[in-house]
Amino acid sequence: MQSDHKKRPGSADTPPGPTQEAVTPMPASKPSRAPERGHRVAQARKRAGLTQPQLAEKIGVSRATIARIEGGTHSPSVALALAIARELGDPVETLFGGDR
Repeated sequence: MQSDHKKRPGSADTPPGPTQEAVTPMPASKPSRAPERGHRVAQARKRAGLTQPQLAEKIGVSRATIARIEGGTHSPSVALALAIARELGDPVETLFGGDR
């Protein structure tokens, strides 16, 4: 049995496929201020002489939560932001406000 189907040679002149501009699936977003805010929390925590686990225990959250806030990947709830500010002795606006 011979096959009538032949492979097309690799050097065949075929038109290129359609080209598309690089389109992102999501619109561009503004850069987050979360890392800046997290840095302020970390600085205030260090000024207060606390480690992440110590601060976490005092306000009743996990050390990972504090790490995520300081790393800028988590925005705390209002209640948590107030608890952190109260424990660190800084106004919540200073730690989590948009402008310093």
